[in-house]
Amino acid sequence: MADMKYSSSLSSADWSWDEKNLALWLCDSKAAIVTLTGNPSASTKMPAQRVCDGSAQADLIAYLRTVK
Repeated sequence: MADMKYSSSLSSADWSWDEKNLALWLCDSKAAIVTLTGNPSASTKMPAQRVCDGSAQADLIAYLRTVK
């Protein structure tokens, strides 16, 4: 979103938001940003997410597919 103030780690992101990456993010965005960027000092302003259950992640991702 144009009016959001993303961290520099997210602003320069070069990965795709596929199901695997979204699942990482949903479980722990703080750890995911490091994994996705390959930068141990990468950070995000978003609070850490805690949706780690595979079934709950699948349900949330399925819901997100319906949002337009």
